[in-house]
Amino acid sequence: MSSLGFHTAWPAAALAAIAIPLIAFYFLKLKRERAEVPSLVLWRQVMEDRRVNSPFQRFKRNLLLWLQLLILALLVLAAMQPFMHGRGGRGSLVPILIDHSASMSARATANGPTRLDEAKKTIRARIDNLAPGDQLCLIAFARDARRLTGFTDDRRELRSALDDLTVDDTPSDPTSALRLAQALGRTKPFERAELVTDGNLPERVDTELAFALDFRRVGMPAPNIGITACDAMRRTDARWDVFVSVESAAEAPSGATLELLSGGRVLDRKPLLPTPGGVERIGFTLPGDEALELEARLISDGFDALAADDRAFLALPVIRPMRVHVPERLRAWRHAAQSLASAQVFPGEGGIDATGAAFDLVIGDQDEDEAIPATVRLMIGRVPKPCAPLVSIADEGGSTVVDYRRAEPALSHVMLDDLLITERVRYEQGVGEKDFEALGFEVLVHSERGPLMIKRGSPGSAAYHLLFHTDRSTLPYRVALPVLVANLLSEAMQAAGQREVRCLATGILPPVAFAPGATATVTMPDGQRSEAVADREGLVSGVRSLHAGIYHLASGAARVDLGAGLLDAEETRLGSVDRLQVREVAVHASGEALPSERVLWPSCALAALVVCLGEWWYFNRRPQAWSARPSP
Repeated sequence: MSSLGFHTAWPAAALAAIAIPLIAFYFLKLKRERAEVPSLVLWRQVMEDRRVNSPFQRFKRNLLLWLQLLILALLVLAAMQPFMHGRGGRGSLVPILIDHSASMSARATANGPTRLDEAKKTIRARIDNLAPGDQLCLIAFARDARRLTGFTDDRRELRSALDDLTVDDTPSDPTSALRLAQALGRTKPFERAELVTDGNLPERVDTELAFALDFRRVGMPAPNIGITACDAMRRTDARWDVFVSVESAAEAPSGATLELLSGGRVLDRKPLLPTPGGVERIGFTLPGDEALELEARLISDGFDALAADDRAFLALPVIRPMRVHVPERLRAWRHAAQSLASAQVFPGEGGIDATGAAFDLVIGDQDEDEAIPATVRLMIGRVPKPCAPLVSIADEGGSTVVDYRRAEPALSHVMLDDLLITERVRYEQGVGEKDFEALGFEVLVHSERGPLMIKRGSPGSAAYHLLFHTDRSTLPYRVALPVLVANLLSEAMQAAGQREVRCLATGILPPVAFAPGATATVTMPDGQRSEAVADREGLVSGVRSLHAGIYHLASGAARVDLGAGLLDAEETRLGSVDRLQVREVAVHASGEALPSERVLWPSCALAALVVCLGEWWYFNRRPQAWSARPSP
């Protein structure tokens, strides 16, 4: 509820005493000159003049006096600096949460302001009307939140932080901003916060709300079309199939063209006829004999509200054979690998091997095979040293598969039912699956007494162990063996970026593997560079990707190129929620201005000027008529 307040009430109110001498002048009588008159008829006019010039009658009928008193009252009121209290009262702390996600760069018209510009205008007015004792804290959020200022009443600091805020090409999530505001409230309690956004938010937010929230929505619906997915799949003929998904908002342009570019050169283009709320998937085929940095660019025939979702990027490597090492003694495994067109199996004919080189896939059963560098590895009949105390293997008794993880990529479509195994694998006394998990291993295949296959993996690599030897089973005679080899090769191909390449969503890049402790140089799409250090597992993580483009990560001779784009269907649709559900609290959107302290003294000063000008005009339009009237 609003109420009237004054910044400088009593010192300025003393100026009202000027009215005393002003009124006193009007009580003084006029001194009249002696004059001879030819007739007594004029005495009537003299008597009327005396009555009119009596103090109270003169005070009652003098319009000029009342106007001057009104001007004085307005000037005194302006000097007292009146204002209207907004909600929260005087001396309050108010955090303002500002959405600067991708959809905030949308425009309602071609040359109109962005939604972020509208939000800034609203918040700037809030800052300009800040009353003494009130303090604001600006918090910006998109995918993540950050504090722009602490609680302050410094208008210059608040305006500067607001002006420096730009749009991040990432989706919007207010969860982190609300949690940050909640954390601030523990040190400096406040009663309410203000949320300024276009309403393109999740309908539900899973966080506590310990304060009142004013949900201020900006922006108008507008036509838009954007790219929401972009990926490439390797073909069996060593070419790439590139697929681009395009979605439209509730209002869509009449037409569009999708172009595929590399190095500024248009490789292919296809026309589109978007439908409101529709989805189209467009395919291209490209050769795989050269590395390409691809840009999928969407060009609308008419007005398109959001430009951030009109581009997506892919970094395609040269398609190469997958390097697979299988010793000749494992004939069934070697034969299965050689049947795959994308595999180059070592040792080659005549025992030719790539000594010292890293392989994409290694399948072996000896210590020497385990020492060969590889991205994906399958060891047969070998128990990892850390797991040796957990299991025992005997030549008698046999094992039967009772369960296995069918959702595991390596076991996809691998049928292990009725598999005969002559070796008996069983847990040691008191040992269970959790003991393997404690060592970082997953049990993928179970027998009635113990594990038959385990896995230890990290981002970009995986090591599988069959705890029984396949020569003592019927696996070499089953279709499951070549399917298993194909799955392992597909996993190695994926790790090498040779099977599928996806345009990543903006926000945070996935972990990238380098040498442990290595320093990687990160080159952004705009050319800016930063450095990141790999952890003890060799992973560089937490690299921010706030804008669409190709991100280059390099450490020595190792280099990884990653393409990123907005790729968020909700941002492209430019939808807006009317209600934000924060746990059990429902916060409704409002289009009204943010509650603030409304300063009134400029209005009072302007009113005084208007009355003064009116007085001057009125009393000067007939100067001769008014010159005969008494004056102080």
